[in-house]
Amino acid sequence: MLSREVEVIITCNGQNMSDTVSGCLTGVSYVDPADGESDTLDVTFSDREGKWLNEWFPKKEDILTAEFRVHRLNGPDDPDWTINLGEFVLDNFSFSGDPLEIKLSAVSSPVNRDFKSTKRTKTWENVTLQEIAQDIAGRAGIELQYEADTIKIKAEEQEETEDSTFLKELCDRYNVAMKVFTNRLILFSIKEYRAKGPVAEITRQDVISWNWETDLQGSYTGAKISYTDPYTNKTIEYQTGSDERILEVSENADSQADAELKAKAALEEANRSITKMTITTPGRVDIFASDCITISGFGKIDGKYYVEKHTPTLMNGFTSQYDMTKVEEQEG
Repeated sequence: MLSREVEVIITCNGQNMSDTVSGCLTGVSYVDPADGESDTLDVTFSDREGKWLNEWFPKKEDILTAEFRVHRLNGPDDPDWTINLGEFVLDNFSFSGDPLEIKLSAVSSPVNRDFKSTKRTKTWENVTLQEIAQDIAGRAGIELQYEADTIKIKAEEQEETEDSTFLKELCDRYNVAMKVFTNRLILFSIKEYRAKGPVAEITRQDVISWNWETDLQGSYTGAKISYTDPYTNKTIEYQTGSDERILEVSENADSQADAELKAKAALEEANRSITKMTITTPGRVDIFASDCITISGFGKIDGKYYVEKHTPTLMNGFTSQYDMTKVEEQEG
């Protein structure tokens, strides 16, 4: 029986490089985080003829795309599966030798480098988080995909801060994830995604290696935030949850509704990483970052987990690594 085969399709500035480099490709690693970081792509090639040092010499900000095409994943009659890794900007490349090898490292940031490099000062008033994100996406020349509730913001200062940093810090205050994928700026509610049903079940027999850890101190039972009312100049406290183990939130708020959103978001953020698990499996095509899966066959650590990061790697075989946090029953 023919075993599974993984074909890597790579383009550079729109030109398909796959046939040209297939014989010298030595490894591909892709990191797909659910939140915060850019997707990254690392590709390594052997270069016995020295072409990468001459006519193929890379240029920073070359545009790369990559996908895995998996043949015979579950048997000879299984249809081909495709994992689209997206579009990337070449950010770094290095040579080593001998024998000569080149490593290309690329990120999913927009081609418009202002998104991460230009510091801006701006006052945002009477806007929503979606409107701020739309303005920033438009400036970066990318599409916005917004999947969260309407979050109203009375006033927010962007002071000598890059758009990417400013928006990420703003999203964090409201438990909204942010990532860039193939010229899309994606914002989504982490709470809503963690509440989704599992897309797959993984048993202990499916796993090559794994590790699991938890914080014995346990979760916070409540959160408290203090803010100054902008109209009365009085200090007001807002608390959510119970008193057993309180998280003190050091954030400003412009109303009780805003304080409630920020306190609940901070509580969810603090509690969601208490129990972590990392597994490595033979390469899979059905589970990605921000998915939920069911873990079984591990005894008392079984349960529902949220994929924080997905790392498929093609190097001496095709594997998938999943960094996950446990979804507790009381969430939601």
